[in-house]
Amino acid sequence: MLYWKKGNESLKTDEKISLSQFLIQKFHTTSRLAFYSSTGWYNRLYINFTLRRHIFFFLLQTYFPSTLMVMLSWVSFWIDRRAVPARVSLGITTVLTMSTIITGVNASMPRVSYIKAVDIYLWVSFVFVFLSVLEYAAVNYLTTVQERKERKLREKVGKLILFLYMSSVNKLAKHFFFTF
Repeated sequence: MLYWKKGNESLKTDEKISLSQFLIQKFHTTSRLAFYSSTGWYNRLYINFTLRRHIFFFLLQTYFPSTLMVMLSWVSFWIDRRAVPARVSLGITTVLTMSTIITGVNASMPRVSYIKAVDIYLWVSFVFVFLSVLEYAAVNYLTTVQERKERKLREKVGKLILFLYMSSVNKLAKHFFFTF
């Protein structure tokens, strides 16, 4: 039978070793029997580590940059709607940066079958950034439609004024010819 000779004291950790995202809080050792149908019973030695995530790492690498990208995308609301290059470049830059952040976080996290809280946060942030780009597209479209309507109205008013002017000139001309 296998066992840990000194229990938890059998494992010593080097204080110089550290993980960038985690702090080893505690660990404990156990031993159990495991059954394999083809070969029988075997002894197993286990070590369970309890890790605590360094939240500052995630704040600095994930949450802070994505929050800044969302706030940066809001700047486009204050840019004049006719400043197309400024608004488009700002929108594309923030969308691409958010997708880079999402890709980087997914590459550094273990693959799991469930949705993590950081995934929800990042995708909601991405939706906010993308909606700011869609807002510009909607404003641009609605402005174009409104300007077309105003131009058509101006043309109609111009034609009406021209018609009224010509009819009044025509009446004056008739009056002028018949009086002499």
